[in-house]
Amino acid sequence: MEIRINKDAQERQQREELNRVIVRAKTYANAGVEFFEFKRQIGIGLSPYELIQIVEKETNSTVFCEQRFKVTLKEFCDTITFTIKK
Repeated sequence: MEIRINKDAQERQQREELNRVIVRAKTYANAGVEFFEFKRQIGIGLSPYELIQIVEKETNSTVFCEQRFKVTLKEFCDTITFTIKK
């Protein structure tokens, strides 16, 4: 049995995941919330750390994951706690 990965579909899913984080961050920021949890999709080719790095880069570090939350992440963790910089 041969397993193939559709790279275009995977990249699209990763971009959609990033957009979901950014939209949620904007919503919470407008409501004055400092922290929010994001339940990430599994199996789209992004580890929790990769998603955090991309979110931090795309938002110029205004949305980030604090070190104390990073410590609790495991390789297959499905929930990430993000912080919104005031």
